[in-house]
Amino acid sequence: MDSLQDAWLDSVQVHERYVGKTSVASINEDDEKDDGRDLSSEEIGMMKSRIANLLEPGETVNLTEA
Repeated sequence: MDSLQDAWLDSVQVHERYVGKTSVASINEDDEKDDGRDLSSEEIGMMKSRIANLLEPGETVNLTEA
């Protein structure tokens, strides 16, 4: 099977100090509180617009529904 190429990921350099770490807080399945909130259509549109403005020519984002 051919591997997918990603121009952005192929150019990323990772400092060894950060390998295996994440900037996202881990989720404890026992934690029932929901600190998140639903975004409005307007807020989602603004976020998508910001992402689109950051993309270089030829770059795309594949969105999947959760």
